[in-house]
Amino acid sequence: MTDADSSILVNMTPGIATLKRYLTYNDALNQTNEYTAAAYTNITNPQNIYVRVTSNVNPDCYSIASMQLVVYSLPEVVMDSTYFLCLDTGSVEVSANAVSATYGWFDENDIILGNASSYTFTNAGNYYLQVSNANGCLKRAYFTVEISESPEITAIAVVDLSIDNTLTVTAVGAISGDPLAANHFEYALDNGPYQSSNVFHNVHGGWRLLRVRDINGCGEVTQRIMVLDYPKFFTPNNDGYNDTWHLFGHEHVDGITVYIYDRFGKLLKIIYQYDLGWDGQYNGNPLPATDYWFKLKLRDGRTFRNHFSLIR
Repeated sequence: MTDADSSILVNMTPGIATLKRYLTYNDALNQTNEYTAAAYTNITNPQNIYVRVTSNVNPDCYSIASMQLVVYSLPEVVMDSTYFLCLDTGSVEVSANAVSATYGWFDENDIILGNASSYTFTNAGNYYLQVSNANGCLKRAYFTVEISESPEITAIAVVDLSIDNTLTVTAVGAISGDPLAANHFEYALDNGPYQSSNVFHNVHGGWRLLRVRDINGCGEVTQRIMVLDYPKFFTPNNDGYNDTWHLFGHEHVDGITVYIYDRFGKLLKIIYQYDLGWDGQYNGNPLPATDYWFKLKLRDGRTFRNHFSLIR
């Protein structure tokens, strides 16, 4: 017997004799405390029960016999409900965590695939492992093999030089090209934590390292991306902090030219890629604390306009 079938059903002998069940020998001898339920579940393991067979012709003619119930444990099998097959490798090995057992790997059509302690799957689908121990007790563990794959970055949309610099990443399966593979991807920026969203907000300027990985361990891809940003204010008071104004990461952007204007449109300064920046002066004279405007020209012809504050 097994834990899943730890009851016994004894049929009554028809016609010539009557069979009755008892939990002790004395009850069977004295015909007291008869157990009348159709099935019985043992209380201890092992446990004896007693049956009394009495002749229907001569009630003084009877026999008492004992029956031992022994319940064997089911095999212990520890498995995940889902395993992932990486398209990059084309297979996944699934191992059974069971002791002193025999194995049978089956597909959903009950076709046996193998009988070792592990099996290498090359196709997605529904499967089960049937394990039996030395006592013949069986247990099945059902699981699914699903497809997963490493990512490929196909596009990065950058919104920079803004109050909220954002990066939006588009990635697909590197092997299949399937955009739905992104359901298994997560994203990180530089050494930051991974997140499920493919959008990053408030991204600082400069070179940033974008990382995309498959959550099922099928691979990771990285890409460097330049994000342009600018200080929203600077304080040219010669204290060594924020004394000049320039784009963040300007030294990494070839061919940039920045024009700085006052609020009337007067050109005050032109700064280039490797310049230290603007110190808040015009013709050697400090300018007042107020907002100033800039125009950025990139080598590819793009231009950006915005403003910042000089604070004294």
